[in-house]
Amino acid sequence: MCATTIRLSADPLSIGCYRQRIAYYNGEICFSTKNNVRIGSETFIDKYPVYDMKTFKDSLVFINGNGTVHQYKNGSVQENPNVGHPGIFAGITLTESYIIAAHDLSHKLRVIDGISFETISTIPVPGLFHGLATVKADTIAAIDDRTISIIDTRDPSSIERSSVISSQPVTIFCHDSNLYVACDDRKLRIYDMRRLKTPLTTTKPASKNGTAALWTNDGKNIVSVGTDESMTLVELEKDIGQFKRSKYLAESPWISSPLAIDNDFACLTRGGFMHKFNNIVSFLKSQQESNEDDE
Repeated sequence: MCATTIRLSADPLSIGCYRQRIAYYNGEICFSTKNNVRIGSETFIDKYPVYDMKTFKDSLVFINGNGTVHQYKNGSVQENPNVGHPGIFAGITLTESYIIAAHDLSHKLRVIDGISFETISTIPVPGLFHGLATVKADTIAAIDDRTISIIDTRDPSSIERSSVISSQPVTIFCHDSNLYVACDDRKLRIYDMRRLKTPLTTTKPASKNGTAALWTNDGKNIVSVGTDESMTLVELEKDIGQFKRSKYLAESPWISSPLAIDNDFACLTRGGFMHKFNNIVSFLKSQQESNEDDE
């Protein structure tokens, strides 16, 4: 139960879409800042800011603000272009066979074959995208302005949508059959993906100024990465409220969703530091609870 701070960049990193800004590829940590992706000793320079990156089999895949997806493998890069204007959200998620790309201004998902890197289908979704997650096998979940969509990427016509959510969703995480959704009102809503009409649980506010990303490995203890400097722990069985949540304060605001490295949990800050925890839940439980003065 410890935290390690590793400096990845001597310069502050860019802010932007709260997606995964770090990835573990070929035994090294890669990260993005502005239009650059640092891959070991190499730097890939894109035309637009890079918003999200993940490892897919033996390659590194990333998407830019225009929605174009790049695949880096053995020193070469290929792209799957998106025709449109730069937006404020672009994300990718991975299934067993496909790379799923979302771009807010295109109002659609692209299903990209992992071998040919060609788009095999597009799936329109109403509203602007705010989040994306893999549910299981070839099924993914996406959030837009007011709804959650469950989509079987093998059958683009197979889409289940939730009822309208009272507060705009901002990020989503999936664990087992449950979906964890953070909203503008700072509350978390937990849904059973098989029954999307109403949430199973709605918590008290999870963070001071909003949640950038969520993570859980047991469905009971939920890590909320705040848009301020703090990372808080939501314990569903206690749900003791924002003012009493255990929190960890970083040296500068978080700018990425977390990355799981083996059994560790890592997150990136604007200062260019990666914070790595070998047991994030136990670590947060050991932290001092926040006070009302924090509000």
